[in-house]
Amino acid sequence: MARSFESIVAAAFRRGPAFQANALIEAARETIRAEHGWVVQVEVLLDGRSWEYLEREAAPRLALYLRSKKLGVAKCGPALVSVFLGETLHFLRGRDFFEAIRRELGQSEAEFAALAQAWEQTGRPPAPLATRPAPPRAPETMMDHGRELERAAGQLLVVGFDGVEPPPALLARIAAGEVGGVILFARNLREPRQVAALTRALAAAAPEGAPLLLGIDQEGGRVQRLRAPLAVWPPMRTLAAHRDPELTRAVGQALGCDLALLGFNLDFAPVLDVVTSDHNSVIGDRSFGANPEEVTSHALALARGLREGGVLACGKHFPGHGGPVADSHHTLPVDERSEGEWRAVDLPPFLAAIDAGLPLLMSAHVVYRALDPERPATLSHRICTGLLREELGFDGVLVSDDLEMGAIANTLGPAEAALGALRAGVDLLLFCHLEERQREAQQALARAARESPEDRARLEQAARRVRVLKRRLPRPAPVELDRVEELVSAAAHAALLARIAGA
Repeated sequence: MARSFESIVAAAFRRGPAFQANALIEAARETIRAEHGWVVQVEVLLDGRSWEYLEREAAPRLALYLRSKKLGVAKCGPALVSVFLGETLHFLRGRDFFEAIRRELGQSEAEFAALAQAWEQTGRPPAPLATRPAPPRAPETMMDHGRELERAAGQLLVVGFDGVEPPPALLARIAAGEVGGVILFARNLREPRQVAALTRALAAAAPEGAPLLLGIDQEGGRVQRLRAPLAVWPPMRTLAAHRDPELTRAVGQALGCDLALLGFNLDFAPVLDVVTSDHNSVIGDRSFGANPEEVTSHALALARGLREGGVLACGKHFPGHGGPVADSHHTLPVDERSEGEWRAVDLPPFLAAIDAGLPLLMSAHVVYRALDPERPATLSHRICTGLLREELGFDGVLVSDDLEMGAIANTLGPAEAALGALRAGVDLLLFCHLEERQREAQQALARAARESPEDRARLEQAARRVRVLKRRLPRPAPVELDRVEELVSAAAHAALLARIAGA
């Protein structure tokens, strides 16, 4: 080979810092293809926390995943593994990743082959490895003081506000590190220049090392906060009717580009719900369809496009909002279907999104009788932790739907809702309206962490996941405000809109 794989990695790193992970992976892949003729069959991005985490959690799951791709640990050369370990992004071939794990464990090749075989069968470490005492963990100094607990609790909140300018109190909370993100709605948005100035002011207020999540619901169709002079996209059901996932990806890329130009880094899309009944109007044509395979294909295509355009995607609403008829904005829906039907219809798009490495999923405010007869998914440890984390292996960030929606707020106050969601396994908490509710939730989380080791550990876990997510935030170069409207106008996407319309 003309150059070593390590030199390819070094070349990729010279192109930019670790938060540009997707661009660097693409650069590494293209360099490999051009210089070595090595076709990358599988790409995997792991958010590593430590070698212990990679050994115990990531490596077994990766082995199981590779086996499903007909590769396996022994034949995974065509897999490109990129690992965030601490603050650094590492690129390795699959076989080099597992060789590093083998050396870390101090095992012979024969011993490791037996271990890898167990991983490939179960995706979990065998009992002797799983029960080995963990090394002592350095204390989290961020959590040592009450004031820092309040900041950590605040970083779990994504908040909304009224008006087209950021309230001074909100800017002060952001500057203090007590807000993790802001979500904007139509009530905050006027024309493109104002939107870009608003997101810029919000982002500038965030302290160094804790960038702000700036999110919006920009799905297309009915749920499209930004409209003319931007392109107005059709409902996702209409888009999927073209049966062209590449067209859907192009729409996602256009959406992502516009959002990035306006200063957003997160779009609460795509909808992963499979809607099989015309009576479900709350989701309805927001869904890509009634067929799980079609929903999966188009939703993941849209997510890829959003990422290529420069924003993170968030799949919603786990474990599926396609069955209930009630609108969770106003009341609590109940899904009476069997677990078998849920696994056959609702689960496949979410499972595919997890396998594809989607960084965020949103929970649904729906009671699923077959999964947890007592609690809505957002407040259900069985669903958010037992099912999503432990069974399905999701290790990204789980965000709640708005905790001020009637499905939750009709029976729980902000403190109870926030604590219930955190204890269930939710990492980011949406409070989209009133500042007093946001503050009450933050204080309740910090107070619980001070009083309960279990709540403190859960708060630390969620805070770590949010920090890892923020290291992945795309950071496009700022655009002159006077040029924003020109760059995001519908004219920029005229050819794509004509293609959708069939012109």
